[in-house]
Amino acid sequence: MSTHEVFLLVLATVPFIAYPWFASLRSAELPVDSDLRESQNVRLYNEQCSLFDEQLAATEISYEQHRHLMTEAQQLLLQNTAPGKRIGVFDDGYWILPLLLISVAVATPWLYAKIGAAKDEAIYRLLAEYAADGSLDGSSSADMVVRLEQRASERPENIYYWMLLGQFATTRADIAAAAKYYQRASELSPENGHLLAQYAQALFFADNNQFTERVSRALSRAFLVDSNNRLVLGLKGIEAFSLRQLNAAIGYWQRAQRGLDPSVVEFQSLQAGIDRARHGLSLEADGAGSSVKRGIATDGAPNKLLSDDGNSTLSGHGARWSGLEIALSIDPQILYTPEQAVFVAVIDAKGRPMPIAARKLTASALPITIRLSDRDSLVASRLLSSFQHVEVIARLSTSGSATPQAGDWEVRSGRLKRHSKPTELALEISQKRP
Repeated sequence: MSTHEVFLLVLATVPFIAYPWFASLRSAELPVDSDLRESQNVRLYNEQCSLFDEQLAATEISYEQHRHLMTEAQQLLLQNTAPGKRIGVFDDGYWILPLLLISVAVATPWLYAKIGAAKDEAIYRLLAEYAADGSLDGSSSADMVVRLEQRASERPENIYYWMLLGQFATTRADIAAAAKYYQRASELSPENGHLLAQYAQALFFADNNQFTERVSRALSRAFLVDSNNRLVLGLKGIEAFSLRQLNAAIGYWQRAQRGLDPSVVEFQSLQAGIDRARHGLSLEADGAGSSVKRGIATDGAPNKLLSDDGNSTLSGHGARWSGLEIALSIDPQILYTPEQAVFVAVIDAKGRPMPIAARKLTASALPITIRLSDRDSLVASRLLSSFQHVEVIARLSTSGSATPQAGDWEVRSGRLKRHSKPTELALEISQKRP
């Protein structure tokens, strides 16, 4: 709510605050016939005196009580027939009205800023911008994260701030931060299966796609809370696959496919894992178990079998796809320090700019040739090998943040199409962000 809207709201309260005073003023100004009022009071006094006399004659009251009642009736008559005196406006408390209006006008904006939702309104507008455009520019994204972190520190019991922080951290490939944020959210809602699944996945990627003790513990807890969660089932399948439990992996992934459209990327990615597991089972059945064991990914890489040379086997095809091989360098004319961070991300060329796979380097390591493959994917259901058209972005960060900032240096590959043979790129960071 803006300052203008708060002012209009305060202005709208003025009639309600002033109404009691104006209502009493109108009632005080009603015309009254003083002679008529006096005659009615005298008549009522005489009726009471007659009633008291009858009660005394009937010995219903004593002489002492009779005298006391007559005295009270006389005093009441004198009060009701006394000449009225015009009371001034300030004597009726009207002087409080302007002070009250000023207090409300001053206190309302202050209270709204203190306990209201002005900051949440600003976050909502940024989220609406993100939903409309599919992305935020560097300054807006950084502003969003700063606002969310501030609100999370002010209201740490609000689960949605931590969830949003986790989502934005995942978007900018800051997996360690995403794991921390999802952990806080899951602590606030320990029976929320979706949050537990997000936390387990973030830990999995933060630990280099390895099923470490903390990853397995978080995944088991998520599975115990919600055994039908698609993300949990996908991770359980990966865990079973890494342990050579191929039948169990197929079962988990088939359960995760339920309700999915076969045309979506997530379904196809799960199906690729199922086909690879079935291929491994067929090799075992043919007596080639030793080669299968040598080919199963023991490093926790999601949904894939590795050939002897470490390349990913594409299910349903005889071709291999080893990912993107990138020769990365920095323009010699750019001034930078060896400690500066370099972020390399692969995004969907046809969709939102959320990274599919990412890698963080330091400027001192460049020039370097790296290979991005499924093991660098940020989300288990969005494997790099599942996308036909991608774009590679490499950025030299001036602030160390994974969120693009003005003044950063970057390079974009343009739209790339996946081939069965390794895709080799030569990228030189040379363009400055405005």
